Amino acid sequence: SVLESMAHQLKQGQLKLSNPLTGDTAQQQLAETLVETGAQLEQQILQIREKEQRLSITLDSIGDAVIVTDKEGKVIRMNSKAEQMTGWQQQDAYGQALPQVFDIANASSGETISNPVEQVFATGNVVELANHTLLKSRTGQTYHISDSAAPIRDKWLENGSIQGVILVFQDVTTQYALREKLRETAEFLQNLMRISPSVTYVFDIVDDASNPFRLSYVSESVKNHSGLDSDYWLSDQAVWTEHLSADELDELQKALNRLRKNGGSEAHELRYRHRDGHYVTVQNHMVAVENQKGEIDKIICNSVDVSAQKKAQANSVWLGDILERSLNEIYVFDSKTLMFTLVNKGARENLGYSQEELACLTPLDLKHEFTEREFKQMIEPLLTGLKPRLRFETFHYRKDGTRYPVRVDLQLDNRGEQARFVALVEDTSEIQQQQQELQEERSLLRRIIDSSPDLIFCKDTNGVFIRCNKAFENYFGHPESEIIGKTDADFVDKDTAELFVRNDQLALQKNHSHINQEWIRYPDGRSALLETLKTPLRSPSGEIVGLLGISRDITLQRQAEQEQQLAAMVFRCGQEAVMITDANNNIIKVNPAFSSCTGYDEKEVLGKNPRLLSSGAQDAAFYEMMWQSLKQNNVWSGEIWNRRKNGDIYLQWLSISMVHDSHGKLINHVAIMSDITKFREAENTISFLAQHDALTRLPNRSMLKDRVRQAMISAERHGQKLALMYLDLDRFT
Repeated sequence: SVLESMAHQLKQGQLKLSNPLTGDTAQQQLAETLVETGAQLEQQILQIREKEQRLSITLDSIGDAVIVTDKEGKVIRMNSKAEQMTGWQQQDAYGQALPQVFDIANASSGETISNPVEQVFATGNVVELANHTLLKSRTGQTYHISDSAAPIRDKWLENGSIQGVILVFQDVTTQYALREKLRETAEFLQNLMRISPSVTYVFDIVDDASNPFRLSYVSESVKNHSGLDSDYWLSDQAVWTEHLSADELDELQKALNRLRKNGGSEAHELRYRHRDGHYVTVQNHMVAVENQKGEIDKIICNSVDVSAQKKAQANSVWLGDILERSLNEIYVFDSKTLMFTLVNKGARENLGYSQEELACLTPLDLKHEFTEREFKQMIEPLLTGLKPRLRFETFHYRKDGTRYPVRVDLQLDNRGEQARFVALVEDTSEIQQQQQELQEERSLLRRIIDSSPDLIFCKDTNGVFIRCNKAFENYFGHPESEIIGKTDADFVDKDTAELFVRNDQLALQKNHSHINQEWIRYPDGRSALLETLKTPLRSPSGEIVGLLGISRDITLQRQAEQEQQLAAMVFRCGQEAVMITDANNNIIKVNPAFSSCTGYDEKEVLGKNPRLLSSGAQDAAFYEMMWQSLKQNNVWSGEIWNRRKNGDIYLQWLSISMVHDSHGKLINHVAIMSDITKFREAENTISFLAQHDALTRLPNRSMLKDRVRQAMISAERHGQKLALMYLDLDRFT
């Protein structure tokens, strides 16, 4: 019959059928269904071929090595990675037994191990090798690999016999990163043999008012769509209704009733629940089939899973909304006319143009720095495929004439009938402002560092200089350009260089700042003591990448400290009493000799006025004259009677000095005191003995001579006469 002939043509792969039947009979409608089925199968085959082509491209582009054998274990395909690792080119390996090309051995023993393909043929299962497998390349190189081999079965054969093996192997260092992808690829290849793009099912119309539609047939491909095999769907007539929502079931039943009543065909979208709970969206095509009596007794349905398409459409809308709302500027323009076909909101708002205005413009209207010839020369490598993308910086001009700097990422989209350029543009005004501010900050920091009297330098972990300031240049006597890239040994003697290196290592090894003192000699021969702080430099990740050193000349400081120590020692050990007061003349410091001289302990006099030593022997006029002389000359010296703590009055030689700061402000008085009581007593005794007789205690000739001389001077000064009468005592010796 005609239907048998058409069915035979489908079986022979002749998918383009024509319906010779006419009229409105069940056979004619069934023939139409066969024609539609043939067209669908042809479309499915085309899709499978496209997927096979994409698979072939994927096979050559993946990073893993892949070898495919026929059912005899001979190589029929291998990708470039497999060629690289085995050392065999595909044309040389084709038809070779797999062990000849895929030579593997145990990494530990070096012994040849059985080929995984043989195990696949023997067991019919996927075989994986352990990670201690070595692949011996034809070039002599070896790779530590792991691999898996999977059978390629022909599902359409009754026994599902193995038609070949796909072998996937990889370097063990990338095994864990790529294992999942390889497994998915293997599964994809296996599933490709079983794939079916649609599900066909048939409803019989029965004489049952409660349920006039009885599911009588479901194709095996339903499992790919629903996760449940055809036996499940046919096990109970209530099953298929349970996988539809109330609204979906109502719509489907209305469509079935319309077809039962009116015949013809309908198409609509339908959602049903998958085995795992999610919903699958299908494009459902239904046609009513009449029997020989002209009665509609079947409805044949064919559904194609469009979930991915619907999701892609939703994602496309979502992505389009994201691109439209993006603050970055996005442009799409024709590769021939250069006219804009799409400009997002971010670009429109920044430029001040509307979408309609931009539709009449080209990139040249925004980039005034380019001529048409220059712009076309620039994009030529994209058109010829020499470059996948272009990145450049230029200016965009707004509608009002102002311009702003931009960074452009330009790519060519060859998909579709007409190639288009896609430009992602970033307004770099703020970035350039930040870069300028950063540069100014760096310049300021550099000036600050260069103006510092401290020696500042940076080294890498090998002790090589990478940066230094002006003071450091002066120390080495060379400009920074001649210092960078060299070490201490290039500028100082061996011992000094070794000292510097040891101190560097201390800072790096201790992992924290280290302070040390180093004597150095400048090129002019001057020696200086440097106090150097050395601290590790770290990268953003915390890794030590170098050393920062800051050296300060503390020669004068050291000398001042030594002088201060000497002065302190003199202050403590001196035999003369020393008293220091503040500007308000309150005692702030005394030495031990002061306590010995006055009897006062230091704690007893701190914060008090020196008048506590006053004996009362001098009147106010004396002190007024003393302070006046002190203010005029900054110093005063003289004799003064003071009182000890025990009440004794003693004669003291007092020297007072005023101390001023660098601004001339009085800050201290320093008084040095010596007890001259005994000295004065001795002086008086000596003077008395010089002018008196030791026996009689009467004045002697020396005193007479002194008194006569004084009288003569007085008489001469006043113009008076002087008479001298000399009486001698007889017999006095």
